[in-house]
Amino acid sequence: MSYISFYRKWRPQTFSEIIGQEYVVQTLENAIIKNRISHAYMFCGPRGTGKTSLARIFAKALNCVNGPTSKPCNKCDNCVSISNGNNMDVIEIDAASNRGINEIRELREKVKYLPTALRKKVYIIDEVHMLTTEAFNALLKVLEEPPEHVIFIMATTEPHQVLATIMSRCQRFDFYPIPQDKIRKRLKGISTSEDITINDSALNLIAKYADGSLRDADGILEQLSSLGENDITVDDVSSLLGVIDIEMLFEIANILIEKNLNQALLFIHRVISSSINLKIFVSEFLDHLYNLYVLRNYDSPLEILDIGEDFKERYFNQAKLFSTIEVEFLINLYSELLKQLRWSESAKSYFKAAIIKSVNYRFIDEEQMDKRFKKIGSDLEELKNDISKISVSIQESNIKPASIKKDEDIIEEKHADVTDAKDIEIKKITGSDDFEKAIKDNWNRIVAKLKEKNVPLHAKFIEVKNFKIDNNAICFYLAYDKKWHKENLNKINNASFIKDIIKEITGKNFKVVFEITDTDKVIQDTDKVIQGTDKVIDSKEHTIKNENEFADEISGKEKKWESDNKSNNTNDAESDIFDYIEEKFEIKEK
Repeated sequence: MSYISFYRKWRPQTFSEIIGQEYVVQTLENAIIKNRISHAYMFCGPRGTGKTSLARIFAKALNCVNGPTSKPCNKCDNCVSISNGNNMDVIEIDAASNRGINEIRELREKVKYLPTALRKKVYIIDEVHMLTTEAFNALLKVLEEPPEHVIFIMATTEPHQVLATIMSRCQRFDFYPIPQDKIRKRLKGISTSEDITINDSALNLIAKYADGSLRDADGILEQLSSLGENDITVDDVSSLLGVIDIEMLFEIANILIEKNLNQALLFIHRVISSSINLKIFVSEFLDHLYNLYVLRNYDSPLEILDIGEDFKERYFNQAKLFSTIEVEFLINLYSELLKQLRWSESAKSYFKAAIIKSVNYRFIDEEQMDKRFKKIGSDLEELKNDISKISVSIQESNIKPASIKKDEDIIEEKHADVTDAKDIEIKKITGSDDFEKAIKDNWNRIVAKLKEKNVPLHAKFIEVKNFKIDNNAICFYLAYDKKWHKENLNKINNASFIKDIIKEITGKNFKVVFEITDTDKVIQDTDKVIQGTDKVIDSKEHTIKNENEFADEISGKEKKWESDNKSNNTNDAESDIFDYIEEKFEIKEK
């Protein structure tokens, strides 16, 4: 007898031998038992998950001499001929190479004839999504009015490419990738039967690389069995497939946990000097980190992770040694590294840098932060207690209180090294009067800073006559003939710029608006003049309305200005300069 490939030799022959598709198997078995056989089935799923094998078993179950039965005998002529693929009434069609309308028209003519030996004529159409649109439409007519003696079983890896009209006339069954544990168990059984010596670590690596495809796993094992007479090891699998041993992933993760730079440098040397593909290694390590992250953050992680039984305990133990923030950092770091490896010619340099960075990076978890904050809090409390004792002692010694510094002053002095000098100069402002005083006292600085940063805006701002403050809002008033200035100053970007200048100088975050005064009179009260400018500012003279009306007025105007200026908020300083010059010197286009 000629040699038969593993995937053909070990193809499932009964429903019970189908691996990982329990739902589909049970449904088809019950359909046979209850005599509820449909005329068309659609098997959807990844390659190597048992679609074609199950179609053949279903055909045997319907046509076995003891059937229809959910347990075909595999001994009668009908079962044997179907298993061997030479029965004239079970026709397998590869739609990838027979995808045209002529082939489907020929099929439509043949389905009219009764089966020669079996009860049912079964058409198994593999990769049905490869049919052309015209071929699909031709097949549709048969599916709409099928002969009673014909059953269609179609298989596809791309169900979204099948016409909806075809899909709606079939019973759809979805096949899922086969779990690693079941693939490993299957490979171990084949190895024993074929006298292949292979260790569990190598089997685990094959099962992982097969990516849910039992046929791929069988092919890899068959290829490895031809390497030689020695035992098949992880190194053999890695060399053949270019995949990464999971032990290396656990090793590098432990190095990062221990922050062992010496071992990290040795690991870099081993990886680079070997035949390992760096892109594949980093991709596999990202999967490893993701598994650790899920184990730390998901209530039932094994429901969404496909981890072999031999590694579950190790994964759980390693996940406990990482903090969540640490795993997130590593995932981000190695995701960026993977991008660099794909497009850069300096792959080795980027790989070295990433390993070194991840080893030397230090993390402060939430528990450590809480401890530090508590320590700082207790130190401050102790400092306050010491200050209180000193104060009481001084008072008892009849020292004048004026010579005693306040507790707050002492604390500020002790923390001066971590306080910004600019912030120390800003006075703590409370109350409307203090706000007005802050504006007056700092008027020269505000104007100078504005001139330094935006000359056109400064030229318009110095036309301000007076201002008024209510809560967190400040309204600057301009003369009645400065309407153009008002409109430009009230533009969102200009008002925001002035607001930021005032906040920088005074430390107060005012809402800034501009309005026209009822009169052009300049108030000359020397007690209220802001020195150092050619304008007179009176913060209390302009009392148009009471406080509530003033606040409402500013709020309403502010919303209106925002709406009016929404389309103009991208004007830059250059356009403002030209507008100002045209207005100032009354230049008009001819």
